[in-house]
Amino acid sequence: MVAGSAAEMSLPGAVRGEVPPRITTRIPPPELHRIPRKPVTESLATKSDSSSTMRASVYVTTDEASPEETKPVGSDPREHLIQGKGTRSAEHKRYVKWGFSWKTPSLIVLWALVGFSWAIGHHFYYQSLDGTKAGSSPRQSWAIRFGTAFAFLVVASLRAACDIVYKQYIWTLFKRKAYSLDTLDKLFSVTSDPTAFVSWEFIRHARIAFLVAIVCWCIPLAGITPPATLSVVPGFNNESRPLSLASLDWNSSKFFDEEDSIAQPNSDVLQIATLAAQSMAIIPPAPPAANSSFHIEFYGPTLQCNIANSSQQPNFDYYTKALANSSLLAATKDLYESGKLRWGDDGPPGLTAPLMSIYSAFSPYAGQQGWLYGSNPSGDGSYDYSPDAFNNWIAEIPPGSVSGVALPEWTSDSAEFTTQQLWIQTSDKGLVCIMGNASFDVDFEFIDAALTVAEYSISMFEPFWMPLYGNQLFDIVPADMANLPDSFWNPSKSYMAVYLALSSLLNGNVSTTLTNSFDQNWFDAAETLFDGNVTIYDGSSKILQYGLSACDEFVHNFWNGDNAIGIGQDGPVPWRQAAAEMYGEASNDSSNAPGSGQIVGWDPSDQTFTKISNNLFTKPSWMCRNQTLLKAIEDLANNITISMLSSASLVKPNATTVPVLTFPTQNIYRYDSRNLILSYSIAALFTILCACVGFFALHYNGVAHSTAFSAIIATTRNRELDEVSRGHSLGALPLEYTGMRVRFGVLVGEGGKGVDVWDEAFDGEDGGEGGGRHIGFGAAERVLGLRRGGRYV
Repeated sequence: MVAGSAAEMSLPGAVRGEVPPRITTRIPPPELHRIPRKPVTESLATKSDSSSTMRASVYVTTDEASPEETKPVGSDPREHLIQGKGTRSAEHKRYVKWGFSWKTPSLIVLWALVGFSWAIGHHFYYQSLDGTKAGSSPRQSWAIRFGTAFAFLVVASLRAACDIVYKQYIWTLFKRKAYSLDTLDKLFSVTSDPTAFVSWEFIRHARIAFLVAIVCWCIPLAGITPPATLSVVPGFNNESRPLSLASLDWNSSKFFDEEDSIAQPNSDVLQIATLAAQSMAIIPPAPPAANSSFHIEFYGPTLQCNIANSSQQPNFDYYTKALANSSLLAATKDLYESGKLRWGDDGPPGLTAPLMSIYSAFSPYAGQQGWLYGSNPSGDGSYDYSPDAFNNWIAEIPPGSVSGVALPEWTSDSAEFTTQQLWIQTSDKGLVCIMGNASFDVDFEFIDAALTVAEYSISMFEPFWMPLYGNQLFDIVPADMANLPDSFWNPSKSYMAVYLALSSLLNGNVSTTLTNSFDQNWFDAAETLFDGNVTIYDGSSKILQYGLSACDEFVHNFWNGDNAIGIGQDGPVPWRQAAAEMYGEASNDSSNAPGSGQIVGWDPSDQTFTKISNNLFTKPSWMCRNQTLLKAIEDLANNITISMLSSASLVKPNATTVPVLTFPTQNIYRYDSRNLILSYSIAALFTILCACVGFFALHYNGVAHSTAFSAIIATTRNRELDEVSRGHSLGALPLEYTGMRVRFGVLVGEGGKGVDVWDEAFDGEDGGEGGGRHIGFGAAERVLGLRRGGRYV
């Protein structure tokens, strides 16, 4: 309105048709429009049809006017504020304020601590549920919902801290380097737009910002795993209650059958003993509940094994000498090393090499000279030296060795009592196992009706004395009794039945021999080979079928490797010497045809012999406890006795009441704390690193920056950016000049002088007379670096 009126004004002294003098009109700032208006002087009145008076305060300046003639229209006392250059008072200048409050660093720390607190709360929440009953499906769903909420709050809090750090750090980049507008856009938007990562300038010249932005995007990944660390699995609810359980009834006659008035194990006992030996484990009883555990105590037969003592060893020496004098010559370590083994008058035992005794076991007090006396097939009281039904035989031991002793508490003069013994001769030592009565303490645990734990301990062992002969029990009467009840000897018969079943698995022999076969190349004596394979000659003992053959007495017996023996001229010799002597005999043969035994050009020094093959016992080592036969036989005896609980016919129902711990299957929570702690710890570590970057940025910047709208307004006010954005005031993409390089700092003009976007009058050392230079974003070539603490507007 004012400008239009001014165009039509007639100035004093102006001649129509002449060029009017130049008129300069300045509209006061908005805040000064409230100054009360006064009538314009007559000299500025214009002629109009409406004869109205112009109400505006203007400055009128002509080219010809003198300074005295140029004066403000009106007389408002504040009109000096809107007058010419260099008249703005210093008290109205506003300068930037350096320093920052504790709000921004506190927010970084606060959000990080809040995130850590939520993570710890998540851990303790899940830990409180661990092992508890899962309950219904809705209850399980709420546990997962709470876990998901915890995870969300953790990542949201940590992300908030990292976002603040990123906003502070990018301002350090703007002050140090110039970036294209396109890269600047990406730096501002990368935390919300993943496509902003696709910028080579961003990656190359803002590496730390790039990494912090990556952390901001990856922090939410820490919330994926933690909710799933709580799962629902089948579990158990422990409950203890007393229950009546069955126990072994040694007074029962179900353990044995009587043949010729002699008690022998029945089929159930034999079957259980065989199953226990095959598995080298306990055959479990029926559990009181599918998931349960209990402890039970009872007495039963067992074996205690030891190396033969000085009074027992002579019996073994007698036995091994008898083996050596047999037609097959079975050697033991002691006899072989004594050098006393020689061929008889008939020479070596045919085409068979001497036998190497590995194992020989028999029960002298359980055979026809003892418990089974009178049970031979002939029925005439004579001995049958062949193995009996329990693989036991009459071994050659010193006469009178199988005899009992009289006990004073028995009246019969002919009563002889003994303990059952198992005699075992290995390749290098003798063992004696004595049957006794002991207390068994057994712990069973069942999961889904399957035995998972069976532990036991044996105590209070005492040798079990019993009549020597099984068919004379009723002839023996205790001194304090007139007669015996029918069931009096049932415990002895039951124990004996278990012992016979056990000994039937152990009795017998295991011996090896060399094959003495040759692979001869009759055309090259130097390549003559002796294969030297060791084979089982006598495997009459069932022990080879079970785990006891994994013991060192078998696997590492004395005859292993080069200790194997073969046929020598005078007696057994090491296998290499036996091979050489056999070749020597062949070379003395008068025949010269292949197959006659002669080796053309034979010289013992030229011969090469292969190493013998002596790997016969390959059972897994776990089947032999402590790798010794002594302990393995005791284990087997104990396993067989405990396994008798598995037969319903051998136990007495409800014989004992014991506390039974039952744990029925139910769904419970299981918490995998490791994955939750690992996920949150990684996120916390990167958050702490980002926080360090944020504190560095705050120190470098000297102020707390923002990417808010008001901050963008305050830092982008200059003519160059106004010109670049001309035609794009809608903010629509794409913008032109995106390749323009921009930097944040002190804005300077083309001559290097300070530029104030609102007032060009300031042009002193700091931008004017006592003033300050304007700072903001500008073209890189017209921006100077900031000086922290400097005086800027």
